Amino acid sequence: MNKKYLFLLAALFLFMSCATAQSVKEAKGKGLIVIYAASSADIWAAMPDALKEINAFDVAENRAENFIYAKIPMSVMARINSYGMAHHLSIAIFIEPMTEKQTSVEVTCQRTEGVNVNYSDVHWTLDKKFKRIE
Repeated sequence: MNKKYLFLLAALFLFMSCATAQSVKEAKGKGLIVIYAASSADIWAAMPDALKEINAFDVAENRAENFIYAKIPMSVMARINSYGMAHHLSIAIFIEPMTEKQTSVEVTCQRTEGVNVNYSDVHWTLDKKFKRIE
């Protein structure tokens, strides 16, 4: 097969395997939801540190829609697929104020087939600063 076609095939596969902000955002309601005893302003203020701690990159936030989109690296063992390409996971974080001192935080993730994804790391970092409401 011509190298040009192999390159196009590989590029197409890579494009199709990457989650978009919209596809992750559409997973709202299917993620891990935790309610914190904190205002939404406090949660928003803590998010840069939380995202940094989990090595998030390509972070985009939309406070008007209470939404953060980011990518996180997979573990070293799971990062390389059978074609030798490194992968990352796309996550969406929904920060919804419930009351003045209670905020719901939902984390959704574009799952990769065959990979067990632990995307509760965002909550783990927030748990260090805020109390969960059971």
